[in-house]
Amino acid sequence: MWMNSVTVLPGFNDDVFSGLEVHVRELQDRDRVCSLTVDEMSLKSNLAYDRAHDVVVGYEDFGSLLPHSAVNATSELTFMVRISCKLESHSNRNIYVFRMNSLQT
Repeated sequence: MWMNSVTVLPGFNDDVFSGLEVHVRELQDRDRVCSLTVDEMSLKSNLAYDRAHDVVVGYEDFGSLLPHSAVNATSELTFMVRISCKLESHSNRNIYVFRMNSLQT
């Protein structure tokens, strides 16, 4: 895959947008078909230390949109873009991820 080494952290993922731009530039107009998917999943309320990024994970985290919170996250909302290069080949990429206490409706 063309972006297997990208680490997805909460917030907009600039590396994925840059990779998508390069990838889509190579496609012909008729092959530029994509869909946007939004997915929410429940999280077990838990805190853990991420040594690679020197941060405690498990709190609400909206990336750069809002300041970090001291509230434990109980769900994660992910926005994914799926590019269909050809009918037999698809590529899913998370473009935005945030963790929150709950989705209020």
